[in-house]
Amino acid sequence: MQFRIILSLLFLVSFLPETFPAQRDSPADRIFSLIYNQQFTEAEKLLEASRREIDPFYFSVLKLDLYWWKYSLLHSNADAEKLNVLLEQLAELPEKTTTGKIRKLIRLSYKMRYELKRKNYVSAFFVRSDIKKQVELLKSGKIALSVDEQKLFELYVILFQYSESANPFSISKKTENRTDLIMKL
Repeated sequence: MQFRIILSLLFLVSFLPETFPAQRDSPADRIFSLIYNQQFTEAEKLLEASRREIDPFYFSVLKLDLYWWKYSLLHSNADAEKLNVLLEQLAELPEKTTTGKIRKLIRLSYKMRYELKRKNYVSAFFVRSDIKKQVELLKSGKIALSVDEQKLFELYVILFQYSESANPFSISKKTENRTDLIMKL
């Protein structure tokens, strides 16, 4: 569990500085800290109050992360419903732009975690397949990525590869692969 928190923390920290330059105490930074200090009510209030100050893409990522951790740690049906509704809402957003394609990758990542947490392994398997397709699409080079998008994408590829190496059905050299992937982070 602690390793998942560390990976998620690394994920968000990796793109926050480029997203919010010269703002050491930005609303996004405070929200991020509140989430990882498990002050979910305060994080949710600040997130909604700061909606106009945060880029819509990163707003949705922060909201998704908040709902994931609330559900993951508190195990309430209400939090599960909020997370599921948000995942469905994000699935309805257009995916034609590069940002839309990266948002889809992020959404699928959380969707897979959600299905695994619910022990819905068949659904998680299909979502995993969708993630692989999305990674290949973004890797193909046919889509131009900004520096921030490239960093975010590379991080998600590493996290996905890590989850693949942690897969009990994987036949790869698990320990070596995971160690290499952690070093890349």
